Amino acid sequence: MSNHISFFLSDEVRKLFNHFTALFDIRIAYFTPDGQELTVGLDRSWCDYCTLLRMELGDDGLCVKEDRAGREAARMKKDLVSYRCHGGLLEAVKPVIAYGELIGFIMIGQVRIDDVLPHDKRVRWNDLRGDESLAASWGAVPRIPRVKMDHILPLFSSLVDLIIARHMIAILGRHPLDPIFARMAEHPDEMLRLSDVAGMVGKSRSRTAHLFTEVYGKSFKVMQREIRMTKAAELLTASKGAGIKEIAARCGYEDPLYFSRVFRKHYGIPPSKIHASTG
Repeated sequence: MSNHISFFLSDEVRKLFNHFTALFDIRIAYFTPDGQELTVGLDRSWCDYCTLLRMELGDDGLCVKEDRAGREAARMKKDLVSYRCHGGLLEAVKPVIAYGELIGFIMIGQVRIDDVLPHDKRVRWNDLRGDESLAASWGAVPRIPRVKMDHILPLFSSLVDLIIARHMIAILGRHPLDPIFARMAEHPDEMLRLSDVAGMVGKSRSRTAHLFTEVYGKSFKVMQREIRMTKAAELLTASKGAGIKEIAARCGYEDPLYFSRVFRKHYGIPPSKIHASTG
């Protein structure tokens, strides 16, 4: 499915995921409806314990099966589902539903609420390796008491509700405004005005403006700026040979000084700091 569908994730989603992981030390990720992982808080990879289970004990198929079952249970329930995986870790998943359509899942996990490594895993590891590396990796997994998780889970559920309500995730092509996002993302240097957009979607200027605030919780101007800033950050990181003036122009800003002010207001740091660190 995801091979033929383009997904839009607001920059706010990544920021919220990063804050969530930094605050609770919990891995959080967005998955497409068919289970493809698209973005992860702080780009956190699998924990060492999960890696050993998957790659060394041969449990990768079991992990995939359980994740799929968890997503399916959440889809059927249309709400948060939490469970203990075969490795003894706590997982939770909630479906992202917009306009009555499933557009993905947000999942948290790789957290332990117990001190003791599951007995069956220890036995199998002893037969395979006979060392303490699996137990050490288990001990390194973030441990959060059940009483605290009982508060984190509803907070996580509310976070997903906020993302849905603010339309921070969307499948391009499902809404009249979706082509506008695609165009702005592909051509950030193009100066689109609200009147231009209104003509593209065949609606009045006022109705188009209302659609942006109604559907995405922000104005067209703010959305355009957010997309441009995301592109600017990518270019500043990747384009080592390009100067600030050139990058500003490629993001639709003729005045590099104005571009720098907008960038600093958006990210809290000047573009030169990112550019210098990657040069």
